[in-house]
Amino acid sequence: MTKRVLVTGAGGPAGVAVIRSLLRRSDLAVFAADMDGWASGIYLVPPAQRRLVPPGRDDDFVPAIARMVAEDDLDLVISTVDVELIALAGRRNELAPAVLAAPSAEQYENLRAVVDAHCPVLDLFAAPVPTSSVLA
Repeated sequence: MTKRVLVTGAGGPAGVAVIRSLLRRSDLAVFAADMDGWASGIYLVPPAQRRLVPPGRDDDFVPAIARMVAEDDLDLVISTVDVELIALAGRRNELAPAVLAAPSAEQYENLRAVVDAHCPVLDLFAAPVPTSSVLA
């Protein structure tokens, strides 16, 4: 039985790599999605399996993916974009019956708290930088 997989973020390097890897398997039908119709990874799959989606921060992003799950009878959703992963992880129940290949929203929040506590971000703008000026 052929499983149907949607990969989002098809324009980025991770999306392209995941799509290429999945296409090597004969037991999968791979669908590619991106917010950009010129995204290179979309063109790795047949035209009938190409999808355009709203940006990951858009309110309609998760509902759009849920509609694709229903309309395309998808079994698995793999997102390769961090913003999309966070949105999907928090609303994974809306994707049922498809499985989301991602940690839970709670795990993301725990990771963020640990990183914030133990890996402070340096203020790059505090370093003195020489000024540039145009000479007449």
